[in-house]
Amino acid sequence: MQRTWIVGALISIFLCAPALAQPLEEAPEQPAEAPASSEEGEQADAVEEAQPKPTQPRSNHRHLRFLLTANIDGRFAQPNCRAPEIIADEDLFYAQQASVYQTLDSLSGSEGMARPIALNAGDTIFPGPIARYLLSQGRPGMRNLMHSLVQIPYEAHALGNREFSVPRAELLGFLEAANATHLRTQAANLRCAEFSGAEAICESVGTFAGGRPFVVTERAGLRVSITSVVDPGVFRTVGREQTEGLELLDPLEMLAPLVNSMRQESNLVVVQLHVRESNAVQAAHSLASQVPGIDLLIVNHLLDTSGTERPSASAAVIRAQGTGTYIVSADSGHRSVITLSVHMARDENEGALWHVRDVEPRVLDTRDMPPRRETAQILTSVAQAYCDDWGRPITTVPLEKAFELSDLQRYVLNTMRFATRSEVALINRRAFRNEEQFPLTGELSLADIHTALPFNNMLATVDVSGAVLAALGPRIGTELIAAGLEVVDGKLLINGRAPSPDRRYRIATNDFLAQGGDSVFTPAQLHNVQIFHPEWSAAPPTLSAVAIEYISSGRYAEGGKITNALSPDGNFPDLYRQFLWTLTGSLNASYHKVSVHNPVVLGALGYDQSQLTVNSTDQINLEGRIVLRADSRNHGWDNDAVLQFATARVADEADVGFQETKDLIRLRSQYRYQGFRADLGGRWFVPSPLAELQLETEFDPPETRLWRRMDLRAILGVSFLLAAPLEFKIGANARHDLNAPDAEATYGLNLGYKLRRISLLTLLGRPIQFESEVEYFYNDIAAQNIQELRSGNRLFFAVFDQFFFTTTFNAFLYRTDAVGEFGTNTELTIGLNYLWDYAHQSF
Repeated sequence: MQRTWIVGALISIFLCAPALAQPLEEAPEQPAEAPASSEEGEQADAVEEAQPKPTQPRSNHRHLRFLLTANIDGRFAQPNCRAPEIIADEDLFYAQQASVYQTLDSLSGSEGMARPIALNAGDTIFPGPIARYLLSQGRPGMRNLMHSLVQIPYEAHALGNREFSVPRAELLGFLEAANATHLRTQAANLRCAEFSGAEAICESVGTFAGGRPFVVTERAGLRVSITSVVDPGVFRTVGREQTEGLELLDPLEMLAPLVNSMRQESNLVVVQLHVRESNAVQAAHSLASQVPGIDLLIVNHLLDTSGTERPSASAAVIRAQGTGTYIVSADSGHRSVITLSVHMARDENEGALWHVRDVEPRVLDTRDMPPRRETAQILTSVAQAYCDDWGRPITTVPLEKAFELSDLQRYVLNTMRFATRSEVALINRRAFRNEEQFPLTGELSLADIHTALPFNNMLATVDVSGAVLAALGPRIGTELIAAGLEVVDGKLLINGRAPSPDRRYRIATNDFLAQGGDSVFTPAQLHNVQIFHPEWSAAPPTLSAVAIEYISSGRYAEGGKITNALSPDGNFPDLYRQFLWTLTGSLNASYHKVSVHNPVVLGALGYDQSQLTVNSTDQINLEGRIVLRADSRNHGWDNDAVLQFATARVADEADVGFQETKDLIRLRSQYRYQGFRADLGGRWFVPSPLAELQLETEFDPPETRLWRRMDLRAILGVSFLLAAPLEFKIGANARHDLNAPDAEATYGLNLGYKLRRISLLTLLGRPIQFESEVEYFYNDIAAQNIQELRSGNRLFFAVFDQFFFTTTFNAFLYRTDAVGEFGTNTELTIGLNYLWDYAHQSF
């Protein structure tokens, strides 16, 4: 009781000082204003005639008191269901804010002070734990929420992005409860499409047919009109379903006539602007300087005073150029309130207009305030119900350690990707809230999950290219958080591997990002968008429901190395240690026919045009490639097959028939141990031991040979990953033709490199890509000195879908001492290839 009396006395001295220091009948100080044009003077005269007369005895000065709040974010209180006393006085945040209003109100009437005008600039009902719980409880919860909110009797409550972010049914329930308690909700620039199901929202805020989007209240013999507008950019932070049927008009275009109407009914025009923090100052100054007639513009962000240590500091004021409008921040958060003293003055002439002479905002930290008793009782009762319903453990299995926010984030993200068997989970950082509850100890409760994920987002899966994911690298860890994505030395890795730009990765995310929220993805970048709807849920579940089911069903003990505790990483397999399977292939088939008829005259060709002096020919070309790779942190297994066949026939040599021009079957299988390189951070100079088998054969042996070649090679060596797509190998090889009569194995060296397909540049919106491979064998050293070099280089240009225009250059060189010089085969092929690929991540 003594504490309440002392704090109340201090507040009264602090709040009353500006008024007591001002003589009541001091001559008004006129603000410097530019001369008005004749047209403006006529408008001013009209307004002056319409301005209502004061109801109190004539005085040329008035002091009005405002109490401003905004961005409470549903943090009315912070219950701790793990503690013996589930809520302490210092955690009854809204009761402490209500205590300030109660103190101000108790001072009304003394020293000429009028009752304070309480205003809220939005973002009140969501997403804090108590508000999150009450919103989920239907109409009874809405009534309790409203009963708590009206402990501060707001004259007007602006709608903000938090109010619009709740599911449509919850927003309608809140507005219905507000109407029942006569809480005036406002969004004067909101419009609702007919037959959209959103009409009730506009009816509540007074913008539907016949509505009134402002209120008028009276203090100290002055009439004060109040309206609120919402910056259209706010909807960029809200999901598509929540904004369906709603439109926010540009306040600059619609506010001027509304302000004129307000001016005709009042002495003071107050506008609340709800805006995103990133452009609050610019938006507020633009509005205040371009719309005349606003005396006071109250902005929910602007000065960002929330969370700062300033128990009695003065808050700054901005004054708009041209109009002289005062701009003040209402950014109280849940730990403070803004008190605003407005000094009104007028000339001594009869019928003179009132104007704002001065404003003095102050930030009052409420952390040491005793809570208002009635409000505290309401919040304590709600907190008890909250703990009874949501405070019970999901499972009796304990946490591996005390969970910080980052631990719970990783756990939820991992449940998202393993519930949907996605390689990556990605979510906007601000989807997680209620940081005050951390660290979590003991067992994980329903409340821990529900309040950390308050937005009721559903789980979605989308397919996104590796190039798009790679571009998100600078945003990972700041705006976005992820599981399966990490940035190492400035490069983004997907489960420890460099992303393949053209490959599509399946990612688990929330429906907000899947619908283009926060401009993380464009619609063209998202493929195969699906809302997760498992059999265990009658409707698509929320992210919190997915995490709770994953734990309660015991899946936490199925895939990871830790099974007796909840672990953010240990309950889930490491996908870097699991195989990523990729299957790629290409096919090129062509038939070339040339038919020529050149009449013979006197035993000679009748025409000498070059087109008619060639032979008629038929040519068939077939080429197929298929590659199967399995890659993990410690192991790599590559398999590929190349099939090439070409035959041609000259029509004038019918007795000869088709002759082979190309005949090759090459099979290769290579295993690498990559653990050394992974253990040392992927350094390029760390070798990976390898073992490789190659087999070369043919469809049809030539007539000069009686046996089909079956050339088998075994290689032991090491490889070095010089850069992500470029690998160099060196080793020893043994070579033996299994079918050659009297053939003996030869031994020697093997060198080579492989550059996997990379994108060089983009032309006409499509990538130009390149791949290359060279392999050199040196066998039977100091005897036959057999040397063989194979080279393959291919340039790709995407034409459409999976069809590529390709240019291929292949070279083959072979030499033995018995012959003494190189035999060569080079070929340049230009054509159209069909390429396909498929990837599968083992879980």
